[in-house]
Amino acid sequence: MKCLTLLTCIMAGAIAASPIAAQVTPPVAPAPPAPRAEATPRPSRAPRAGDALEWRDDDRLRMNLERQQRELQDLTVERQRELEERQRELQDQQLERQRELEDRQRERMDAQIERQRETEERMRRWLLTAANVRRPPRDYKLAEFGLDAHLLRKRFRPYTDTFGIQTEHFGGEAETPALA
Repeated sequence: MKCLTLLTCIMAGAIAASPIAAQVTPPVAPAPPAPRAEATPRPSRAPRAGDALEWRDDDRLRMNLERQQRELQDLTVERQRELEERQRELQDQQLERQRELEDRQRERMDAQIERQRETEERMRRWLLTAANVRRPPRDYKLAEFGLDAHLLRKRFRPYTDTFGIQTEHFGGEAETPALA
């Protein structure tokens, strides 16, 4: 059934597409060719900004570019001057702070030296007071405390040798086993 339907459709399409004898146009001689307009010549490439001869206002453009470059260079130079000036100001401030610090340190050292002199002077005056002048000097002996000079020197020899301390030598002191 399908084949019959397909064959019917194909035949109907062929009949509908074929021209009827009354509808066919008579053959006509071909028309002469229409005159064609000649194509306008085109440049081989588009003009570029680098071509000096192809731009009318090249000089004006070049002058504008040079002016902009000069302005940019002037701005750069001005900015550099500002930066250098700011750097000098910062260095001056730092030097001033350093001088102030050194002055304060000098003042503190001078004050400390002055306090030390005053303290020494007060100690001298105290030692010269009547109460201190009347006291007899007291000589202490190591043996009174159960100590022996020979054993003390022996025990502290590494310390005295390391720091170059001179020891006092007293003759005739008896040795005791206090620090042995």
